[in-house]
Amino acid sequence: MQFEKRLARFLGVEDAVTYSSGFSVNLAEIYSPYQYREEEVTRVRIARFVDKCLHQPEGMLMLVFVGEEIAGYLLAGQRHNEITDARYPLIHALWVDKKWRAKNVSSLLMRETRQVFKDRGYHLLVAQVSETNGKMKRAMVRLFGFTPNSEFLTLSLVD
Repeated sequence: MQFEKRLARFLGVEDAVTYSSGFSVNLAEIYSPYQYREEEVTRVRIARFVDKCLHQPEGMLMLVFVGEEIAGYLLAGQRHNEITDARYPLIHALWVDKKWRAKNVSSLLMRETRQVFKDRGYHLLVAQVSETNGKMKRAMVRLFGFTPNSEFLTLSLVD
C-alpha cells in the first residue's frame, strides 16, 4: 500500500495500483509495446513464458496501473548458474509507457523489486539487456546501480 501511495504521488494521479504474482491480467496489453497483437504464435509463447516465470520462486510480474491503463511493468524469472548451482532473480523486462517515463515509474518499479527480492532472502538481482539497447544498459548502471558483468548486469542486494 505504501508503494501505491508513493507511486500515485509521483504520477500526479489520485490512485495507482500494482500487482505481483498470483493474478491474471489481460496480457494483450503487455504485448502491445512489442506489437505482437497480430501474431498469435508469439503471444502464446510469451504467455507461456510469463506463466513459467510466475511459477518459479524468483518469479514476479509487477504491473503499474493508472486507472485501467498499464503505465509500466517489470517481469522477473529465474537465472540458474549451471556451474555453481546458484539460483537468483533475473529481470527479463522493464517497460514504461512513453507518457509515464518522466514520472519515475521505472525507478519506483526497481526500488520495489529490489525490496521484494531482498525480503525474499536473495543477495543478487540480475538483469539481461540486449546488446542493441545500449541506452537501457547505461540507465540500468547509472540510475539503478547495476554492474556490467559479461552479458548480464548484476546488483547486490546486501546493504
